[in-house]
Amino acid sequence: RNWPTTTRDTSWGSGVAHWLIVCQAVIIMAESNGKKRAKKYYQDYGRAGSKRHKGGIEAGMQGVLVSCAVQGKEGKCVLEAYDILKEYLGIDAAAGASAAPVESELDKEIAALKAKAKAGQQDLQSCNTNTKGLIFISMSKDFEPCAVIHRMLSDMLATKEYKGRFCQRFLPITHVCFAGLDEIRATAQTMLKPFFADQKTATSFAVVYKCRNNGTLQRDVVIDTVATIAACEGRHTVDLDNAELTIIVEVLTKVCGMSVVRDFTRLRRYNAHQIVPQAAPAKKEAAGKDGVKGQADTAVKEVEGADDAEGDESEGSGPEDADDS
Repeated sequence: RNWPTTTRDTSWGSGVAHWLIVCQAVIIMAESNGKKRAKKYYQDYGRAGSKRHKGGIEAGMQGVLVSCAVQGKEGKCVLEAYDILKEYLGIDAAAGASAAPVESELDKEIAALKAKAKAGQQDLQSCNTNTKGLIFISMSKDFEPCAVIHRMLSDMLATKEYKGRFCQRFLPITHVCFAGLDEIRATAQTMLKPFFADQKTATSFAVVYKCRNNGTLQRDVVIDTVATIAACEGRHTVDLDNAELTIIVEVLTKVCGMSVVRDFTRLRRYNAHQIVPQAAPAKKEAAGKDGVKGQADTAVKEVEGADDAEGDESEGSGPEDADDS
């Protein structure tokens, strides 16, 4: 029999098409035993290009490493860090946009928009750290993280006012490299040269080291490597109590962030909640579900709390250890 080629050829064509669709659905259900396709709960996030690894900390970045005072509030911590940093970055942008005095607020906004359009990138961007209680806010190369954070904390110390609640410690990061000893040595030589090798006068320094979610690096080896470069064959000396310059070394899984900061002791180890204790959350809230445990016995009292709950630590060392040099 010659069947019609389209449903428009006969009046019963639409009915045949309907029954064909129904039969096809019945066959599919019979093959699957009447069950829906099982949901895929496992996703291979180790593949290259996986969404989970996009937006992480990468070599060549700079920014601010911020610890969250309350576990599980990292999202609010990011928004709070944006608001706090934008206030000081706006001051820097207005000051560096033009040497001439700005006449009005409208001129300031226009100058800031032009500077941002010229840069072609976002000034601030949150990056994944794969560590609980810790966020990283990357900055564009137009700003200096150490200068911004130093001025922000100095203002807090002078005014005893802090608008934040969840952001606890602000550590500027100027250099990021792969968390390997050779890469750390090469990055340290480049970063420390203008602070130590190029300086003729003696300078006291200290090394603050913390490692999270990395079991390959040895704490003493990394500290000794960085300290040897900074000492410049004995020209500069170590001072753990009141160093002029403090070298920050933060290891997060496969990356290492470093910087050189000033007034680390005077600014309470860059802990905003120690500068302005009234801004810290209630102890019960800050402790979280699991409480604050771990290495509180070996930590300095003034930095106890959420810092011990930031994530898994390697070799049991942290920024609060005063003997890291």
